[in-house]
Amino acid sequence: MLKRLNQGKTYKQVKSFLEDEYDYVCSVSTLRNWKGMLIQDDGWDLRDKSMAPIRREIKFSNKEKDEVVW
Repeated sequence: MLKRLNQGKTYKQVKSFLEDEYDYVCSVSTLRNWKGMLIQDDGWDLRDKSMAPIRREIKFSNKEKDEVVW
């Protein structure tokens, strides 16, 4: 994928190539993200990193939760 982008192909052309040759559908923004990750880290294995927050804030107290659930 990165080779094709470096050969002057557009993201849209690479997206079409992936769909035609490999039956893999992805968005142009995904291709941009992948290219950025490959540029940042040569050892990147194409797995997406979790974007979930490390700590989630509790929105309800246990008392409020008990009142809703009964």
